[in-house]
Amino acid sequence: MLTRGVNDYVFGLINATNVTLSADTPTTKATVAGLYAIAESNDIPVDQCIVALKPTQFAGVLSALDYNIYGTTDAIRNGVVPGLYGFKGFVCAPNLPDGVNGAIICDTAVGVASRYLFPGTEGAYPQAWAATDDSGFTIGYRRFMDLNAGANKFAADVLFGAKLLQPTKIVRLV
Repeated sequence: MLTRGVNDYVFGLINATNVTLSADTPTTKATVAGLYAIAESNDIPVDQCIVALKPTQFAGVLSALDYNIYGTTDAIRNGVVPGLYGFKGFVCAPNLPDGVNGAIICDTAVGVASRYLFPGTEGAYPQAWAATDDSGFTIGYRRFMDLNAGANKFAADVLFGAKLLQPTKIVRLV
């Protein structure tokens, strides 16, 4: 649930107030390919972008792919289509805000930072640790016992921030 909350917050920044560039949501193979021209015409380097799509639109892209030509199982196995039409990849992003079906997002357009929040009281928890994923996102964990209830407890927290650093390097697909 923590990472969903983070995703909701980060993708929620891609709204009409913060991101003024917009284009029509692609519905055919040709209009999906046309996203390349949209990115280029807005001075957004295609090879440094992902295309994030809501599940229905992402499923439409998957159904339009010719697997025998595309040649890998990444889309089927991982839900990511790397390198499609020159983009870094196409991904499913169910956390996009209402009214936004997708977005072309340059990899330098959004900044996200997180760090481990050490428990304030030294020795209060028998186990406290941080886990960081491959992208550098950190979640803090604590395990402890409620002696009154006779129950083990497990808690997690996240300290993060996000900001649109280059909103002109994002195109909302509406």
